[in-house]
Amino acid sequence: MSDYRYHDADQAYVYESPDGGETIYRRRKNQPTDTREMIQVTIESHHVRHQRAKLWMNIQQQAKTDSELKDLLDRVEV
Repeated sequence: MSDYRYHDADQAYVYESPDGGETIYRRRKNQPTDTREMIQVTIESHHVRHQRAKLWMNIQQQAKTDSELKDLLDRVEV
């Protein structure tokens, strides 16, 4: 289990990852493990979000030279 310690001005936390960094939890210093909270979802979900953002940027870049694509994007409601 990875164990990283971080201190802020008000409270000290222990950061733990029982699965080698895929999921990260934190708990207050000197508190039992069952009081920890998940602060990061899996790396895979971060990777998926990054890939989607990258894809969207590529689409927007392509729309600069493709008027049909630009027109379609202008009509999209998100």
